[in-house]
Amino acid sequence: MEQYEHLQREKNIKKEFNRLKNIYKKFTPDKLPAIEELIRNAAFMKVMLEEFRETLIKHGTTELFKQGKQEITIERLESKQYLPYIQRYTVIMKDLIGLLPPSEAKKQEDELTKFVNRKKERKK
Repeated sequence: MEQYEHLQREKNIKKEFNRLKNIYKKFTPDKLPAIEELIRNAAFMKVMLEEFRETLIKHGTTELFKQGKQEITIERLESKQYLPYIQRYTVIMKDLIGLLPPSEAKKQEDELTKFVNRKKERKK
C-alpha cells in the first residue's frame, strides 16, 4: 500500500472516530471511557468496508489467478472479507445505538440501515 493511501485511511478512521465520539460525548458522557474502544473498532470497520466496496465496484468480486500454465477465477480477497466485516460492524453499531436516547438512536439506526443497504455505485 502506498504511503498516501495509508495516511488517507488513517485520516478517514480518525474522522469517523471523532464523529461517533462526539455523538456519544453529547448523550452518554459517563459511558464514553467504557465504549471508546467499541467506537474505535466501528470507525475502523466502516472505513475498511468503504474501501472493500470501492474495490469490488471497480474490479468485481472475482479475479484471474495464474499459476504456471493454469488460469482459474477466484473470489477476490475483499469479497471474502466484506461479509464478516459488515456483520461485525452491524453488531457493534447496534450495541452502541442501544446506549443512546430513543430520538438519537432512531437517527443512528436509520444511518446504519442506509450504510448497510446502500446500492453499488457505478462509475460512469
